[in-house]
Amino acid sequence: MWYKNIKAQNFLILAFSLVGIMGSVHVFTLKSEISLEERHQIETEVFTILVDYITYHPETDIDYIFLGISGSDPSHEILDAFHNHTPTVKPISSSEITYGFTAPVVSTSDLNKRGIQIDLEILDKEPSGYVRVLSSLYRNRISSATYEYTFAKSDGVYRVVSVKRPERITF
Repeated sequence: MWYKNIKAQNFLILAFSLVGIMGSVHVFTLKSEISLEERHQIETEVFTILVDYITYHPETDIDYIFLGISGSDPSHEILDAFHNHTPTVKPISSSEITYGFTAPVVSTSDLNKRGIQIDLEILDKEPSGYVRVLSSLYRNRISSATYEYTFAKSDGVYRVVSVKRPERITF
């Protein structure tokens, strides 16, 4: 009989232990996901806040604002929302960081045109229901900053509930 076989018993104990360990690891790593629609709404909200901030900042004199999400271009819908905006809004792939002492952001099509990169990284929804978004602004080595936005869902829409700003930022 199999239950008298020590090797079979040890194998079953080991197999059930591994299944239990894998199951517990899976349960502790589960995260609530954000739908694509919610992610798009959050991205649009943060980009709108930051583009408006840069546009109306008294010390900003740039030709372009380059938008990115984790280093990649945002969706066309987001870029279309800033159609005919001044300064011109383009995807982050249209920019490059030059070399040199200050390493400014320039347009790939015209290296004499300066800009600011806004790059977002959306973190997954926390168990509390909040969504954190890190946004980095980079103009050159001297003027860069990271903002952290916290969103909460209210009436079916994510809204900003807090913002952690850098202590000092210059443009």
